Amino acid sequence: MFQAKYSKDLRVERTLRHSVRDGVAYSVMAGAGETYLAAYALFLKAGTAQISLLTALPSLLGSFAQVISAWLAGFVSRRKPIILAGVLIQALTWLPIIWLPYFFPAQAIPILIACVALYYAAGNFATPAWNSLMGDLVPERRRGRYFARRTQLMSMTTFLSLVGAGLLLNYLEATQMTWLGFNIAFSMAAVARLYSAYQLA
Repeated sequence: MFQAKYSKDLRVERTLRHSVRDGVAYSVMAGAGETYLAAYALFLKAGTAQISLLTALPSLLGSFAQVISAWLAGFVSRRKPIILAGVLIQALTWLPIIWLPYFFPAQAIPILIACVALYYAAGNFATPAWNSLMGDLVPERRRGRYFARRTQLMSMTTFLSLVGAGLLLNYLEATQMTWLGFNIAFSMAAVARLYSAYQLA
């Protein structure tokens, strides 16, 4: 019985370490990618109404996605597939965000708005199951310390990623290659989220 408990404790510790890495990878995506979506829309010549839609629609769809996720969790015995589905969709959404506006320039803004809405919906879809899973995994006596450390690392990573991507965009804008800066930053965001999915798997 002691061996079984010890084995379970080891699995929990390993999962918590993976969760920290997932959080750091998510922060790279948030800092280098998510933060610059509005700037990308402006680069693609979005108007005021389109920027407003880009801001409002993802929040609305994200709320619906959370409701659907919570409903689905009642029918699925495992939470990890729900989490991974949301994370993988979110990671893969960066590919059309990067490329579709160039293949279909006349529809660049509607495509971007649709992709960003899907991006946020996928992230919100994974959130309820992730919160539930972590609530079960992290011992109550450790929750404050664990999440404080995780949040601290995520905040530092988000800041560094944001600054790094900003410097890259500023440099490439001066050389008339702003598009390349966005492509590099968003590609980093996609790779980071795929790594996040790997840590969650």
